[in-house]
Amino acid sequence: MASIVRRKTTSGDYRYRAKVTRIGFKNVVKTFGSIGDARKWARKLERQIDIGDLNDYSEASKLLLADILNRYLAEGRHTDKKDQQNIRTRIGNIFINYPL
Repeated sequence: MASIVRRKTTSGDYRYRAKVTRIGFKNVVKTFGSIGDARKWARKLERQIDIGDLNDYSEASKLLLADILNRYLAEGRHTDKKDQQNIRTRIGNIFINYPL
């Protein structure tokens, strides 16, 4: 469900904060200069949630390359490759050249 709140700025203008809340999804908030833009954005976001088209990348943005490479090695995804030792060496060189 979307809610829109009118807020007065220090200059005396009005801004509109749209907030979309759905069970099972994080709350999404965005501020607009006109109420029409706020309503359009809220409807668009609700529609994306309804059809399952909304992608949440907040957890993925917290990952480091080192975490991804360590997981790749730990899961053994490189073992079915022809040059698995070469892959381990290249990943090791990345950690040597760019220490964390």
